[in-house]
Amino acid sequence: MLGVALVAGVGVSALSPGIAHAQDTNMICALNAEFTINPPLDPTVRSRTATSDPGPAFCEGQIHGETVDPTQTGEWRFTAQSIESSCVAPFSGDGQSRITLQTTQGNSKTVSVDWNFVTAGTVLTTTGEQTGVGEFRPLIGNCVTQPFERGEFTFANATIKQ
Repeated sequence: MLGVALVAGVGVSALSPGIAHAQDTNMICALNAEFTINPPLDPTVRSRTATSDPGPAFCEGQIHGETVDPTQTGEWRFTAQSIESSCVAPFSGDGQSRITLQTTQGNSKTVSVDWNFVTAGTVLTTTGEQTGVGEFRPLIGNCVTQPFERGEFTFANATIKQ
C-alpha cells in the first residue's frame, strides 16, 4: 500500500510583517502543488521531509480580516515532516502551509498555518489550522519499482482557520 503524501508550506515567523494572525482568517481553499520527498519514499522506515513548489490557491472567505478576491489565483506552498514513513504502511506527521492571496481591497495577504496529517493509501487527512482530505499522485517513482521522490498534491476543499 502506497502510504505517501507529505505535504508542504514554507514556515514563517508569527512576527513577520504582512502575515495574517489568529481569529481573522477563515477560508475554504482548493490547493494544488508539486512536491519533492527527501529522502525519496521507499519500503525503509525513516524520517522524511516533503517540500512543495509554489502552486495555485483558489480561496473564498476572510484572510487577515479582509475578503479574499475569488477572481484572483493565489499561491500555496507547504512543507511536511514524518519521522517514521515508508510506502508499506500508513504514517503520520506534521506540516506547514503558506498561502498568499489578493483581497477585494486590493491588498496581498499571507497566512501561515500548522497542521497534522495521517495517510491512507494516496489520501492524506489534515487536522489543525488546515483541515481537509487531499489526494496525491506520484510523478517520479512509484514506491514499487523505483523510490517515490516527486508528486502532485491536491486539496479540493481545505478549511483554513486561525
